[in-house]
Amino acid sequence: MYKQNLYINLHYGIAMKRIFFMLLVLFPLLVTTNSAFAAKQITYCTEASPVYFIPSLVSDSASFDVVEALYDPLVNTKQASTELTPSLATSWDITKKGTVYTFHLRKGVKFHTTKYFKPSRDFNADDVVFTFDMQRNKKNPFYKVGNSIFEYYSSMGFGKLIKDVKKVDNYTVQFTLAHAEAPFLAELSIASFSILSKEYADQILAQKKDIMTLSNQPIGTGAFSFYSYKKDSMLRMVAFKDYWHGKADADRLIFLIVPNTATRTLQIQKGDCDVIALPNPADVPKLTKDPNIVVQTVTGVNTGYLGINAAKKPFNNVLVRRALSYAVDKEALLKSIYRGYATPADNLLPPSVWGYNNKIPKYKFNLKKAKALLAKAGYPKGFSLRLWAMPVARAYMPNAKRAAEIIQADWKKIGVNAKIISYEWGEYLHKLNQDIKEKDVFFIGWTGDIADPDNFLYGLTSCNAANGGNNYGNYCNKKFDSLLYKAKRTSNRKLRTGYYKKAQYILAKDVGLIPLAHASVIEISRKRISNFKPDPDTKKWFSLMKVK
Repeated sequence: MYKQNLYINLHYGIAMKRIFFMLLVLFPLLVTTNSAFAAKQITYCTEASPVYFIPSLVSDSASFDVVEALYDPLVNTKQASTELTPSLATSWDITKKGTVYTFHLRKGVKFHTTKYFKPSRDFNADDVVFTFDMQRNKKNPFYKVGNSIFEYYSSMGFGKLIKDVKKVDNYTVQFTLAHAEAPFLAELSIASFSILSKEYADQILAQKKDIMTLSNQPIGTGAFSFYSYKKDSMLRMVAFKDYWHGKADADRLIFLIVPNTATRTLQIQKGDCDVIALPNPADVPKLTKDPNIVVQTVTGVNTGYLGINAAKKPFNNVLVRRALSYAVDKEALLKSIYRGYATPADNLLPPSVWGYNNKIPKYKFNLKKAKALLAKAGYPKGFSLRLWAMPVARAYMPNAKRAAEIIQADWKKIGVNAKIISYEWGEYLHKLNQDIKEKDVFFIGWTGDIADPDNFLYGLTSCNAANGGNNYGNYCNKKFDSLLYKAKRTSNRKLRTGYYKKAQYILAKDVGLIPLAHASVIEISRKRISNFKPDPDTKKWFSLMKVK
């Protein structure tokens, strides 16, 4: 009997240890799913790891989704709208000449308190001055963070535009500009210009930590604060109870990094995700039939396009660029890739943005014309090139690798042999900015941050934006640029429209890039999530979501 009890107790103990071990393994999963244990949690399945956590360094949607939860800009836009609204600045004054902007800052705004930082003061003017000084002053210790590649700051021309950012008092900051800049206020609403903590930056220096700590362990004023991160796996955030706009309904915000589009679809069907990024348009019909899922669409403000390295032979020849454009079958891409959730693009500027010019040179699919242009350019037998395709879905391009295969097949018919190349998403973006000699033609795109033509045209195709900015194709035309400068420096909408229409004509004639499509924004969520409105610029607004 003793031996039997010993045997039973021994095996009972082993069984309990196994159960305990299983609970240890399963606990992380339990807190990241929509079980009763996490009734106030939002799980967002995103397509890629954030490249950085510092707003000034980000330029991709996966990173924007993160920084928009962690930080606040001086001014913001209203949910699902382009209308500006106060944020960390409650109001602002602009001089008649449009060269001095005075911002009156919100009082009582707290920075996040975490295990690695406890703020001793509220947000004030010092933080605003530091945030912009870091991007404009080479002597600032944090200027070299992220290799000093502040893409938005550079693309917007802020280096030459902003003459000074001055603290007037603790809650007043003054920006002095070199000249009037019509879209300046709206540009400050972009998440890249969200405000950092100077006190935290000073602590990093005092403790002699790597300056990248500012990104790796972020501190902001946003609705959620950083908790933990494992690259290519999971990012955890917790609701900031002292958020100036009021605590978010969700207690936790989890980013699950799921690069595979099909996997994200399966996970939202199972309930492992509350919201998913960039669904495959082909999956929309079946998701619409699921009673637990909500599908919403809205006209997007975006353009997917092929960038062309105009600084390199043979792509510096406009005839070659026109030939490549004629040999792209956009209707085939719409049918196979976008499944109807897009319109073909002839222009970099989306039709929904004011100033759009429909009367520009267009390149309808025509292989005969393409081949003739190549011969005229001196390439009757064609040539070889490298076609870069991003590894993840984007709002403007659901499947770049498949789209590349379609284009590859058509280009082969005119003698152009395209080798398809891809890289990890962070490396892809880095190489676009750095490897001028290696890149030939590449998939990329843009989702408008503000409803202004300048955000597309100047930010993506100006000569200025070719130097460390978002003009990855290095297109540069001085006449085109002069029109953009004229448009930026007047607030007269009629005059601006005229300048932008002329500029679009030049860009299309030059084939500075090859526009492919303007995609619809498709948002997929579980029914337990409410107050989630699709935004034309794909902003998620996690702080406003309600959780059942």
